[in-house]
Amino acid sequence: MTTTDAARSDADVGRARAPVAMFSLLQMLLIVVAAVVVTVGVTLLLTDDGNGSGGGSFNDVDVGFLADMTTHHQGAITLGFEYLPNQNDQTIAHTAREVILNQSQEIATMNNLLGQAGDAADAIQNDEVAMEWMGHPVEPADMPGMATPEELEALAAATGIEADDLFSRLMILHHAAGGEMAEYEAQHGEHETVRNFARKIAEIQRTEIGELNERRVALGLAPVEIDEPLIDTDAGH
Repeated sequence: MTTTDAARSDADVGRARAPVAMFSLLQMLLIVVAAVVVTVGVTLLLTDDGNGSGGGSFNDVDVGFLADMTTHHQGAITLGFEYLPNQNDQTIAHTAREVILNQSQEIATMNNLLGQAGDAADAIQNDEVAMEWMGHPVEPADMPGMATPEELEALAAATGIEADDLFSRLMILHHAAGGEMAEYEAQHGEHETVRNFARKIAEIQRTEIGELNERRVALGLAPVEIDEPLIDTDAGH
């Protein structure tokens, strides 16, 4: 074998062993857009009975949940996009991509449901107060689980295991708060479709918390324990 052939052989082995990124950020954005378009059509078919009343009437909990969970999901998507340019662990990066895709689809579903709620949604959506429907009124940016500007800046600058640590910890806390919001809607909402949708969200977020903690342990990081509720709902109900 010549020196040139040996070099080519070594290069081929290197390419075979090198990790392959699933998607570039641009590809990820295009996939999200396509998935959202499909989700819009499917949601309209599943939730609209022809006069906009499929699933029953909307109470304040239904509308408040849909409006605030939309904002909350946007926070999770931001975490994913801040982490992915400096992604380190492929398993955690896969979770970040799933969060971006799944929660973009869920936002499309929630926007369609808010559209069906009609006038009942306008006042709640535009009052710039979040979580009043849970008896825990805060500004939208201050909802439990939402990363602060300082945390997002730190995540964007992090690399290696530090990036894995920070992203997974922030996402676990974000999912824990989002799960509590979804469980409250499932118990106190009136619209059947919204309540079932909230149960699905809670289940997915609990599953991802478990998966992220398992991966943290595999990477030598301590699991993030949620020992008590992040949202105090006693004041309003």
